[in-house]
Amino acid sequence: MHEFPDDFAWGTTQTSVGTEGVALAADWSRFEQSGRASESGQGNGFGNNYIDDFALLAESGLTSIRLTVEWARLEPYPGSHNPDAIEHYRTMFEAARDAGLSVWATFHNGSLPGWFAEDERGFSDKRSRSYFWARHVDFVAEILDGTVAGWCPIDDPVGWAHRGFHLGSRPPGRTGNDEALIEAVDGALDAALIAWQLLRSGRQPVMGVFGVRDIRSVRPEAKELADRWTDFTWTSWIRAITDGELFVPGKPPRQREDWVDAFDIIGLNLEPTIAIEADGMLQPWPANGKVDASGFARNAEQDATTLRRAAELLGDKPLVVASHGIATDDDQWRLDYLRDTVAQLGEAVDDGVALRGYFHDTAIDGYNWATGFAQPLGLFTADREAKPSGEWLIDSITT
Repeated sequence: MHEFPDDFAWGTTQTSVGTEGVALAADWSRFEQSGRASESGQGNGFGNNYIDDFALLAESGLTSIRLTVEWARLEPYPGSHNPDAIEHYRTMFEAARDAGLSVWATFHNGSLPGWFAEDERGFSDKRSRSYFWARHVDFVAEILDGTVAGWCPIDDPVGWAHRGFHLGSRPPGRTGNDEALIEAVDGALDAALIAWQLLRSGRQPVMGVFGVRDIRSVRPEAKELADRWTDFTWTSWIRAITDGELFVPGKPPRQREDWVDAFDIIGLNLEPTIAIEADGMLQPWPANGKVDASGFARNAEQDATTLRRAAELLGDKPLVVASHGIATDDDQWRLDYLRDTVAQLGEAVDDGVALRGYFHDTAIDGYNWATGFAQPLGLFTADREAKPSGEWLIDSITT
């Protein structure tokens, strides 16, 4: 394997739902109860087994981990914090720190309290994100003070809005409402910037995490739509932190000088390339590529191209791969894909890309938003046995 810098972060990322199961007060719980998603139970048991799991990861040579603080557990009702949940997360983050792992706390990754997302209109409502969300960010920063290496406000705000308000695969499960989608994207990006403004005066760095992918048009008549989705996926947040202008297709741009150079580091969720039809239907690219449970083709060279594109657009801003992996029970494919990806990352570092780390999604098999427990993501089985892919990564970073 390529020789990476000594301070290069090797880590994993996971959702709270995937590792702990859904919180009863979360909007995803209603998705499960309505039969729109399989039941998550207790995830992979991490919520009860985290001390041993942290030791396993640290002994494997991993240095970092992204953990989600589930808002619906901390604040199941507006203004009412659960003392058991506070103690749970404080103890969990202390255990990770004590195991020698650098912990990045994620405030929102996929699920939200039902009262916030539904009763208070969530990120789409200016008052809700300025008051309820900002209050939550301040509260988590206070209770986890001294336990974290850094903060991640929202995992992929544009992707979260796209899945919830266009594809309908996440709460609130809407499709076909363009106005609601635009407001959700705009609000989620604004919420991420609000969190940055609140957290930037602290001791820990703040990582903005964004999903990035190449978007192709299947036919010439789909090019306009592909360009629009490229603006959603790339232009919206990049223009905000390079020019101070939040640009969301369908809304007038908003200008704020203090958005320029927002976030100390940019985390990239490297997503597969997709092709879009004129009617908005999504297809894998290339059409004959090998697809995982997402239905899209995975290709390490294309991932590297996406990374390099981000580096070119962001200049010398430090980057990490914040999430990367495939949902499949074919671990040989995972191993080959991981090996090819790491080789591509090494070449990028050699070429001057300011890459500071790699977070695999996920460490231990658990619950997957799209397929439940059917198509695993982990480097370790649910029984905490290293898969060949995990053994390869462990051997590579420890030798």
